[in-house]
Amino acid sequence: MKILEDYKKIARELLFEVDDEKIIKYKDEDGESKEMKAGSAKTMPDEHPAKQAYNKMKDDGGDDKEKPSGQKIGGSDFDRDSGDDSDKDSDSGDGEKSAKSDNEDINGELEDLVISSKQKFRYFDVEKSQEGHAVVRGDVKDDLDQQMSVAAVEDGDGISYVINMGRGSEGTPINFDSKEEAMEAAKKLLDDETIRDTMNGDGDPKHTVLADLDQHAKNVLLPDDHPDKPIPADPSYMWRTGKELDKKNESFLKEQLERIGGGKY
Repeated sequence: MKILEDYKKIARELLFEVDDEKIIKYKDEDGESKEMKAGSAKTMPDEHPAKQAYNKMKDDGGDDKEKPSGQKIGGSDFDRDSGDDSDKDSDSGDGEKSAKSDNEDINGELEDLVISSKQKFRYFDVEKSQEGHAVVRGDVKDDLDQQMSVAAVEDGDGISYVINMGRGSEGTPINFDSKEEAMEAAKKLLDDETIRDTMNGDGDPKHTVLADLDQHAKNVLLPDDHPDKPIPADPSYMWRTGKELDKKNESFLKEQLERIGGGKY
Protein backbone atom coordinates (compact mmCIF):
# COMPACT_ATOMS: atom_id res chain seq x y z
CA MET A 1 0.00 0.00 0.00
CA LYS A 2 2.86 2.38 0.77
CA ILE A 3 4.23 1.91 -2.75
CA LEU A 4 0.79 2.71 -4.16
CA GLU A 5 0.54 5.87 -2.05
CA ASP A 6 4.01 6.98 -3.15
CA TYR A 7 3.04 6.39 -6.76
CA LYS A 8 -0.12 8.44 -6.33
CA LYS A 9 1.87 11.27 -4.76
CA ILE A 10 4.37 11.34 -7.64
CA ALA A 11 1.58 11.14 -10.22
CA ARG A 12 -0.25 14.01 -8.53
CA GLU A 13 2.84 16.23 -8.56
CA LEU A 14 3.41 15.54 -12.24
CA LEU A 15 -0.22 15.93 -13.21
CA PHE A 16 -0.85 19.12 -11.29
CA GLU A 17 2.31 21.06 -12.02
CA VAL A 18 1.14 24.69 -12.35
CA ASP A 19 1.21 25.79 -15.98
CA ASP A 20 3.51 28.79 -16.58
CA GLU A 21 0.68 30.54 -18.46
CA LYS A 22 -1.75 30.25 -15.54
CA ILE A 23 -2.64 33.54 -13.86
CA ILE A 24 -1.74 33.78 -10.17
CA LYS A 25 -3.95 36.14 -8.18
CA TYR A 26 -2.54 37.73 -5.03
CA LYS A 27 -2.64 40.86 -2.89
CA ASP A 28 0.34 43.19 -2.61
CA GLU A 29 1.65 44.76 0.58
CA ASP A 30 -1.00 47.49 0.32
CA GLY A 31 -3.80 44.93 0.07
CA GLU A 32 -4.51 45.66 -3.60
CA SER A 33 -5.47 42.75 -5.86
CA LYS A 34 -2.78 41.88 -8.41
CA GLU A 35 -2.19 39.21 -11.04
CA MET A 36 0.95 37.59 -12.45
CA LYS A 37 1.66 34.62 -14.68
CA ALA A 38 2.77 31.47 -12.88
CA GLY A 39 5.99 31.41 -14.90
CA SER A 40 6.94 34.79 -13.40
CA ALA A 41 5.48 34.15 -9.96
CA LYS A 42 7.59 31.06 -9.36
CA THR A 43 10.79 33.09 -9.92
CA MET A 44 9.89 35.64 -7.24
CA PRO A 45 11.54 35.54 -3.78
CA ASP A 46 9.79 33.29 -1.24
CA GLU A 47 8.50 36.32 0.70
CA HIS A 48 6.82 37.81 -2.40
CA PRO A 49 3.01 37.35 -2.18
CA ALA A 50 2.87 36.12 -5.79
CA LYS A 51 5.36 33.33 -4.97
CA GLN A 52 3.37 32.41 -1.86
CA ALA A 53 0.15 32.23 -3.88
CA TYR A 54 1.96 30.11 -6.49
CA ASN A 55 3.20 27.67 -3.84
CA LYS A 56 -0.29 27.38 -2.35
CA MET A 57 -1.78 26.66 -5.76
CA LYS A 58 0.86 23.99 -6.35
CA ASP A 59 0.14 22.43 -2.94
CA ASP A 60 -3.54 22.37 -3.86
CA GLY A 61 -2.76 20.34 -6.96
CA GLY A 62 -2.52 23.14 -9.51
CA ASP A 63 -6.05 24.31 -8.72
CA ASP A 64 -6.92 27.89 -7.83
CA LYS A 65 -10.29 26.62 -6.58
CA GLU A 66 -12.28 28.51 -9.18
CA LYS A 67 -12.66 28.32 -12.90
CA PRO A 68 -12.98 31.59 -14.81
CA SER A 69 -16.69 30.84 -15.22
CA GLY A 70 -17.12 30.55 -11.46
CA GLN A 71 -17.65 26.75 -11.52
CA LYS A 72 -15.58 24.29 -9.54
CA ILE A 73 -13.11 22.13 -11.43
CA GLY A 74 -14.10 18.50 -11.39
CA GLY A 75 -12.91 15.28 -12.92
CA SER A 76 -15.22 15.76 -15.89
CA ASP A 77 -13.08 18.69 -16.99
CA PHE A 78 -10.38 16.21 -18.02
CA ASP A 79 -12.82 13.88 -19.86
CA ARG A 80 -14.43 16.28 -22.30
CA ASP A 81 -15.31 15.04 -25.73
CA SER A 82 -13.29 16.61 -28.54
CA GLY A 83 -16.49 18.06 -29.97
CA ASP A 84 -17.41 19.90 -26.78
CA ASP A 85 -18.69 23.45 -27.37
CA SER A 86 -16.27 24.86 -24.81
CA ASP A 87 -13.36 23.80 -27.02
CA LYS A 88 -14.87 25.70 -29.91
CA ASP A 89 -15.23 28.79 -27.77
CA SER A 90 -11.60 28.47 -26.76
CA ASP A 91 -10.42 28.17 -30.35
CA SER A 92 -12.46 31.14 -31.50
CA GLY A 93 -10.87 33.42 -28.94
CA ASP A 94 -7.18 32.59 -29.42
CA GLY A 95 -6.23 36.07 -30.65
CA GLU A 96 -8.01 37.83 -27.83
CA LYS A 97 -6.59 35.47 -25.22
CA SER A 98 -3.07 35.98 -26.55
CA ALA A 99 -3.42 39.76 -26.34
CA LYS A 100 -4.82 39.45 -22.82
CA SER A 101 -1.98 37.13 -21.83
CA ASP A 102 0.62 39.54 -23.23
CA ASN A 103 -0.97 42.43 -21.36
CA GLU A 104 -0.74 40.44 -18.12
CA ASP A 105 2.96 39.84 -18.80
CA ILE A 106 3.58 43.51 -19.60
CA ASN A 107 1.77 44.63 -16.46
CA GLY A 108 3.77 42.21 -14.30
CA GLU A 109 7.13 43.21 -15.79
CA LEU A 110 6.46 46.93 -15.32
CA GLU A 111 5.32 46.36 -11.73
CA ASP A 112 8.53 44.45 -11.02
CA LEU A 113 10.57 47.27 -12.60
CA VAL A 114 8.96 49.95 -10.43
CA ILE A 115 9.16 47.84 -7.27
CA SER A 116 12.80 46.88 -7.82
CA SER A 117 13.94 50.52 -8.26
CA LYS A 118 12.13 52.34 -5.47
CA GLN A 119 14.59 55.24 -5.41
CA LYS A 120 14.31 55.92 -9.13
CA PHE A 121 10.52 55.38 -9.24
CA ARG A 122 9.70 56.80 -5.80
CA TYR A 123 6.35 58.31 -6.86
CA PHE A 124 5.50 55.82 -9.60
CA ASP A 125 2.91 53.07 -9.75
CA VAL A 126 1.44 50.72 -12.35
CA GLU A 127 -2.26 50.08 -12.80
CA LYS A 128 -4.54 48.48 -15.37
CA SER A 129 -6.77 50.49 -17.65
CA GLN A 130 -10.35 49.40 -18.33
CA GLU A 131 -9.02 47.66 -21.44
CA GLY A 132 -6.52 45.71 -19.36
CA HIS A 133 -3.51 47.71 -20.59
CA ALA A 134 -0.61 48.54 -18.28
CA VAL A 135 -0.55 52.22 -17.27
CA VAL A 136 2.52 53.81 -15.66
CA ARG A 137 1.87 56.92 -13.58
CA GLY A 138 4.25 59.35 -11.90
CA ASP A 139 3.42 61.80 -9.12
CA VAL A 140 0.74 63.44 -11.30
CA LYS A 141 -1.81 60.61 -11.09
CA ASP A 142 -4.99 61.97 -12.65
CA ASP A 143 -3.74 63.74 -15.79
CA LEU A 144 -4.08 61.31 -18.72
CA ASP A 145 -1.50 63.29 -20.69
CA GLN A 146 1.03 62.48 -17.95
CA GLN A 147 0.47 58.71 -18.15
CA MET A 148 2.37 56.17 -20.25
CA SER A 149 0.59 53.02 -21.39
CA VAL A 150 2.09 49.85 -22.84
CA ALA A 151 -0.38 47.57 -24.58
CA ALA A 152 -0.85 44.49 -26.71
CA VAL A 153 -3.71 45.19 -29.12
CA GLU A 154 -5.44 42.71 -31.40
CA ASP A 155 -5.78 43.91 -34.98
CA GLY A 156 -6.68 42.31 -38.30
CA ASP A 157 -3.19 40.85 -38.79
CA GLY A 158 -2.71 39.50 -35.28
CA ILE A 159 -1.37 41.41 -32.29
CA SER A 160 0.42 44.75 -32.35
CA TYR A 161 2.25 46.44 -29.50
CA VAL A 162 2.10 50.12 -28.71
CA ILE A 163 3.47 52.61 -26.18
CA ASN A 164 1.37 55.74 -25.73
CA MET A 165 3.19 58.85 -24.56
CA GLY A 166 0.18 60.31 -22.82
CA ARG A 167 -3.25 58.67 -22.82
CA GLY A 168 -5.27 61.85 -23.41
CA SER A 169 -6.23 63.46 -26.70
CA GLU A 170 -2.67 64.76 -27.18
CA GLY A 171 -1.02 61.37 -26.66
CA THR A 172 1.23 59.88 -29.34
CA PRO A 173 1.48 56.13 -30.04
CA ILE A 174 4.81 54.42 -30.81
CA ASN A 175 4.34 51.02 -32.47
CA PHE A 176 6.43 47.85 -32.18
CA ASP A 177 6.46 44.44 -33.83
CA SER A 178 6.88 42.36 -30.69
CA LYS A 179 6.24 42.41 -26.95
CA GLU A 180 9.98 42.13 -26.29
CA GLU A 181 10.71 45.25 -28.38
CA ALA A 182 7.93 47.18 -26.67
CA MET A 183 9.14 46.21 -23.20
CA GLU A 184 12.76 47.08 -23.99
CA ALA A 185 11.61 50.47 -25.27
CA ALA A 186 9.37 51.08 -22.22
CA LYS A 187 12.25 50.38 -19.84
CA LYS A 188 14.54 52.67 -21.83
CA LEU A 189 11.97 55.48 -21.77
CA LEU A 190 11.35 55.12 -18.04
CA ASP A 191 15.10 55.20 -17.47
CA ASP A 192 15.21 58.67 -19.05
CA GLU A 193 15.39 61.39 -16.39
CA THR A 194 13.57 63.99 -18.49
CA ILE A 195 10.60 61.65 -18.94
CA ARG A 196 10.48 60.71 -15.26
CA ASP A 197 10.73 64.33 -14.12
CA THR A 198 7.93 65.33 -16.48
CA MET A 199 5.66 62.52 -15.26
CA ASN A 200 6.30 63.76 -11.71
CA GLY A 201 5.18 67.29 -12.64
CA ASP A 202 8.68 68.75 -12.93
CA GLY A 203 8.74 69.25 -16.69
CA ASP A 204 11.03 71.84 -18.25
CA PRO A 205 9.74 74.25 -19.36
CA LYS A 206 7.02 74.42 -16.74
CA HIS A 207 3.66 72.84 -17.61
CA THR A 208 5.31 70.40 -20.03
CA VAL A 209 3.47 67.07 -19.95
CA LEU A 210 4.46 63.61 -21.13
CA ALA A 211 2.33 63.97 -24.26
CA ASP A 212 4.61 66.87 -25.30
CA LEU A 213 7.66 64.61 -25.29
CA ASP A 214 6.74 62.41 -28.26
CA GLN A 215 9.75 63.52 -30.33
CA HIS A 216 12.04 63.32 -27.31
CA ALA A 217 10.84 59.76 -26.71
CA LYS A 218 11.61 58.76 -30.29
CA ASN A 219 15.09 60.29 -29.95
CA VAL A 220 15.68 58.36 -26.73
CA LEU A 221 14.89 55.14 -28.57
CA LEU A 222 17.32 55.83 -31.42
CA PRO A 223 20.65 53.95 -31.20
CA ASP A 224 23.53 56.13 -30.01
CA ASP A 225 25.29 55.81 -33.38
CA HIS A 226 22.19 56.68 -35.42
CA PRO A 227 22.84 59.68 -37.74
CA ASP A 228 19.60 61.35 -36.62
CA LYS A 229 20.40 61.02 -32.91
CA PRO A 230 20.45 64.61 -31.60
CA ILE A 231 23.35 65.86 -29.53
CA PRO A 232 22.35 67.05 -26.06
CA ALA A 233 21.93 70.81 -25.79
CA ASP A 234 24.41 71.02 -22.90
CA PRO A 235 27.90 71.70 -24.44
CA SER A 236 29.58 70.07 -21.44
CA TYR A 237 28.05 66.75 -22.46
CA MET A 238 31.33 65.41 -23.81
CA TRP A 239 33.23 66.34 -20.67
CA ARG A 240 30.64 64.72 -18.39
CA THR A 241 30.13 61.52 -20.37
CA GLY A 242 33.41 61.01 -22.19
CA LYS A 243 31.46 60.36 -25.41
CA GLU A 244 32.77 61.72 -28.69
CA LEU A 245 30.62 64.21 -30.57
CA ASP A 246 29.13 63.73 -34.00
CA LYS A 247 31.47 65.22 -36.64
CA LYS A 248 28.73 67.17 -38.38
CA ASN A 249 27.97 69.03 -35.13
CA GLU A 250 31.58 69.37 -33.95
CA SER A 251 32.17 72.89 -35.28
CA PHE A 252 28.95 74.18 -33.72
CA LEU A 253 29.83 72.73 -30.34
CA LYS A 254 33.38 74.08 -30.56
CA GLU A 255 31.93 77.55 -30.95
CA GLN A 256 29.65 77.03 -27.98
CA LEU A 257 32.47 75.76 -25.79
CA GLU A 258 34.73 78.65 -26.78
CA ARG A 259 31.95 81.15 -26.05
CA ILE A 260 31.19 79.65 -22.65
CA GLY A 261 34.79 78.91 -21.66
CA GLY A 262 36.29 82.11 -23.04
CA GLY A 263 39.05 80.27 -24.82
CA LYS A 264 39.94 77.88 -27.57
CA TYR A 265 38.54 74.37 -27.63
